[in-house]
Amino acid sequence: MSEALHDIEHPSTVPDAAPAVPEEHTPAPEVAAQPPVNDHLSYWIDLFRWTAAFAVVLAHAGNRFVQATDTIAATDRTIVQTIYAFLNGFSHPGIMIFFVISGFLVGGTTWREAMRTGGIDIRRFMGRRLIRLWIVIVPALLATFTLDTWGSAQGDVAPIIYAEVRSHSLDAALCNVAFLQTVACDPYGTDGALWTLYNEFWYYLLFVAGVIIFVGKRYSIMQKAAFGMFILIVAAASFWQREGAPMVPYFAIWLLGAWAATVKRAPLKISPWLPLVGTLALLLGFRVGMGLKFWDNDGFWPFVFDLVSMGVFALFLATMRFRPVHLARFIAAPSVLLASFSFTLYCFHVPLMNAMAATMERNLAMGWRDVSHGLEWARLVVQLAFVMLFAFAVSRVTEARTDTYRRIFLRG
Repeated sequence: MSEALHDIEHPSTVPDAAPAVPEEHTPAPEVAAQPPVNDHLSYWIDLFRWTAAFAVVLAHAGNRFVQATDTIAATDRTIVQTIYAFLNGFSHPGIMIFFVISGFLVGGTTWREAMRTGGIDIRRFMGRRLIRLWIVIVPALLATFTLDTWGSAQGDVAPIIYAEVRSHSLDAALCNVAFLQTVACDPYGTDGALWTLYNEFWYYLLFVAGVIIFVGKRYSIMQKAAFGMFILIVAAASFWQREGAPMVPYFAIWLLGAWAATVKRAPLKISPWLPLVGTLALLLGFRVGMGLKFWDNDGFWPFVFDLVSMGVFALFLATMRFRPVHLARFIAAPSVLLASFSFTLYCFHVPLMNAMAATMERNLAMGWRDVSHGLEWARLVVQLAFVMLFAFAVSRVTEARTDTYRRIFLRG
């Protein structure tokens, strides 16, 4: 089961999501014809961000706090256990949704800049992306080291919880900061969720290189050849990828989002509700098929399914740009808040859950894979609420202050 969440900002408030065109510049007709991210679409994106993030957290909580369904006799399983086990299977689709949304926001912004100026300000692009990533990742690595150290000292159950812990060395930390996890090193400590940042970061650079080669008008042949060599090197490195979604084929998923952000007119004259319902039906159908053992989550056919289902989701995003539909305020308002700390939640939740389970087992003789009946489910709700509140609190000094850090470090 995959683990991910991504470096995505609120599309209605940050420049990277819907960049303003300088007043003194008249955009090319094809650029002006592309509607920006509208408010309705921003709310829908936030809704998908937090629900996808929560699907990942729910799955990881199930792996740590809930008794495994296959260890319970079918006649003894409750309806709550069955529902929870079913919901646990949506972690991977959540990751795919974030790849598409990332391509939509970051890829769309990059493409519009290239169309407007004939090239890309690489220094500004790299600065903005790295600050956005590092202000969360670096504290997450420090927290992982601290939480893993604490949790691994919590009695007899700790060796079980931390049986697959990876390196806490400085080399491993620097490798993760350089976004080489799964190729040159493992994800840091117990924070296996960090594997997706390898894919995400290099998707940014592959897309920029491709745009410069095929669209950039202010670059020499030698410069374009250098960027082409960069693409080949990155693609070759992906063959050493140790885990996670293979970077090169899954770049197609990310590109679907970029396509949805840059298409010049509505792909089909349909309501966005049709591709939205289609996406949900495909995801539910695939989950049912997994439950019935028709297929698993690895191999060629799951990738084909990811491509098809996320293609339909990208169609929803593209259609929403031209035919927006309203999202009820009572859903939109909390979605903005919940999505605002999703990246911090992603980077922190796994080591935090491990430390919680180890500490509770030592002090309360409960907490590790034992939720199964009655009030134990209430305890799980409290544990999930603590993880969410912890991530929210940390996000107030990390991703919530992204623009402040950018102003400080990108003044030049």
